[in-house]
Amino acid sequence: MNQKISKKLAIRVSTDSNYGKGHISRCLAIRSHIKCKTVWYIDLKDNEVTKMIPQYDEIVIEDGVFSCLKIKNAIKNNYLSMVLLDSYMISNNEHLKIKKDIPLVVISDSLKKVNADLTIYPHPVSYNISKNKNFLGGLKYSLISKNYKEGVKIKDYSKKEFNILVSMGSIDKARVTVTAIKSLNKILRNSSYKIKILIVLGKKSPLKVDVRSLTSSKKDYEILINPDDMRALYLKSSLAIGAPGQSHLERMVFGLPTILVSQNKLHKPIISEWERLGCGIQSDNKVSSLYKNIYFLLSNRAILKKMKISSKMIVDGLGASRVASTMSKMI
Repeated sequence: MNQKISKKLAIRVSTDSNYGKGHISRCLAIRSHIKCKTVWYIDLKDNEVTKMIPQYDEIVIEDGVFSCLKIKNAIKNNYLSMVLLDSYMISNNEHLKIKKDIPLVVISDSLKKVNADLTIYPHPVSYNISKNKNFLGGLKYSLISKNYKEGVKIKDYSKKEFNILVSMGSIDKARVTVTAIKSLNKILRNSSYKIKILIVLGKKSPLKVDVRSLTSSKKDYEILINPDDMRALYLKSSLAIGAPGQSHLERMVFGLPTILVSQNKLHKPIISEWERLGCGIQSDNKVSSLYKNIYFLLSNRAILKKMKISSKMIVDGLGASRVASTMSKMI
């Protein structure tokens, strides 16, 4: 887009804490490869969000999580050249209203048809989708920040020492974090492994009281509220319990084996694909299931090493640049 500095990209992204930071993280990954002027349309004013956005970009607060009103007004005034949209809350009807005037690119976590000029599905798929020119799907288009792979180290699984990371997003409505702690407490009672457990919670997490109650008498836990740098946690962890979305792609860059737990209906087919690729194992949101899977991996270091190698081979960190290149031909 070097010759298109006068063009203006709008990014309409879900930033409400109820929907996690994955949406803005992958939009930022694409933005880092785009050189035209950019305006961010976000759900609400939030310092945690605004500090993530480049200072030279414009920020507009929309009229709530379902709204595209200000984007549509800007389009009417010929202020925008393209819209990149990443939000579950914006309806297909709104997609059509945008698409009839300027190109619309949608990042989707579902394989259902989307009303867009280009759809990005940055998750594993088990069949060939390359023939559809309006659909970029699969791990070739994983939206990882271009500098995310710097400083990645090889993990040592030769000792009976493990750092286990539990990170289920900022809200975790399914309370997987609580289930994980109960499972890990059972592991601590019944195994000889030396384990350090890192629990990540969002600032607005409704689980804080329960988590502190379950861990207060145990020295094996460290609770981190909204940490600034997840990279540092990925680097020092040897096993994770997490969800299968953007955070899992980031863990894969670090070769971090993960037990994947579904938090919604979109997660289940994605987890099945990760398991098929050898880049995670599936667990139910039950103490018995998580306990079984944690114990299995702690006892099978060869499988941990295999998962690490598979993960690092699959995600090359170039997906965002591929998407940006395709968008540059449309704007």
